[in-house]
Amino acid sequence: MIQTDLSVWYSATDLLNWMGCLHRTSLDAQALSDKTLRDWLAQQRRTARLLLPDSEEQTHFDTPAKARGDEHERAMLAGLKAEGRVITEITRPDFSRPGITAAAEQTRIEMEQGADVIFQAALLDAPWFGFADFLVRIDCVPSKFGDYCYEVRDTKLARHASASALIQMAHYGAILETVQGASPPRLLIWLGTGEQFPWPYSDAAPYLLVARERFLAFHAARPVTQPDPVTACASCRWEQRCEAGDNGWGPTDLIHIHRLTRRQRRILKDDGIATVGGLASSSDAQRPTGIAFETFARLREQAAVQSGTEPFRLIRPQPATAGIASIPAPDPGDLYFDLEGDPFAAIPTLDYLWAYCDTNDVYTCRWAHTQKAEREAFEWFVDELRAKDANGGDWHVYHYNTYELTSMRRIAAAIDQEQGHPDAGPRSIELEHLIATRFVDLYRAIENGLRTQHGSTSLKIVEQLAGYDRATGAATGAVAKADDSIVAY
Repeated sequence: MIQTDLSVWYSATDLLNWMGCLHRTSLDAQALSDKTLRDWLAQQRRTARLLLPDSEEQTHFDTPAKARGDEHERAMLAGLKAEGRVITEITRPDFSRPGITAAAEQTRIEMEQGADVIFQAALLDAPWFGFADFLVRIDCVPSKFGDYCYEVRDTKLARHASASALIQMAHYGAILETVQGASPPRLLIWLGTGEQFPWPYSDAAPYLLVARERFLAFHAARPVTQPDPVTACASCRWEQRCEAGDNGWGPTDLIHIHRLTRRQRRILKDDGIATVGGLASSSDAQRPTGIAFETFARLREQAAVQSGTEPFRLIRPQPATAGIASIPAPDPGDLYFDLEGDPFAAIPTLDYLWAYCDTNDVYTCRWAHTQKAEREAFEWFVDELRAKDANGGDWHVYHYNTYELTSMRRIAAAIDQEQGHPDAGPRSIELEHLIATRFVDLYRAIENGLRTQHGSTSLKIVEQLAGYDRATGAATGAVAKADDSIVAY
């Protein structure tokens, strides 16, 4: 949002934020004129910087995804140049009415002069504005500029086109339609896979029109909104204020209960159960009709653990084939297996570090900086397991959650297809035998076997129960979370 002299201008991001959370949009709008809110945001930014080492402050917001996104955009730009296209780049303006107006006028002039490709195009049709990655000239489609028009093209790292991406591009397309006096033929997304995803602008425009009308109606008579947890909270700049404010949900809200859905939260609150402690102390007679007996009992027990003093509690009874009791007896030949992957380094991903540790704390690994090396690392690891399997024994390979298995199955299937086996080939069959007889998913055992006071059963939480804290390890250079490993790599 940009406050101009007489009105407010809105971007595609503002529209998408409104669709995700009305309260977020209300706070964004209030912050344009509310000094208290602006001061709060400034303090949040200062606090974030103070928590960072000096060497990291400059790159704090340059996440792996952003870096890969910029790289993907440059690759698409290089592809257009390779096609013989002439590129005209618009300098990104400062975020102000004069800056955007000037950049949009420069973009319009380039369109009028018939530029082949306009990179970082600025678009304005007040109160709407935006910055499209590319406007590409399409000949033989008349517009106010002549026997040609422009279409919007955008780059996204995602493997599939999302609804939000299409709404964003339709937003650009609608402004472009006004500027050139003709509808763009289509919207085109360059996906992270290298594929092009075309979508008819005429299909997206009606939906965008309705969304815009409702958005403007919201701002014309902005209602009083209250903070309420939604999916978008994790990426929202107001999250801490919403949780800690006078009307916020706070640390005792039901939303913090592990595996409790927003629908269940709403049902419980409507029935007068609004806090973790309230659910923990509730009786069977207080169970809302919209929640099944078994589900209510599970949520109540989870609430009791999270509001108690014990770091964890075993689930009793628990299935012998799925909980803690399902973990095999220790064996000297046991291995502990882990993969580290970079989802932005290759299609569909690149598992760059294959590693296992044995019961003598001997660490063995294989690096893979290319897809060819990744396949070689996979074959190396499977060969290791095949040799151990031939010698028998009651050893197992322990891993946490499904990532390792999914990656190995992906590589095995690719090998089989290249060797003429479109269905399950020799590599996949061998791998499935090893998975069925040797692999043990510790996440499945933990999730079915205990409840933690923290709520989560993620590895970084559960390993603290065994005395290891990643935050302490990070101070000595250890990786604290998955994104850190990608940055370090």
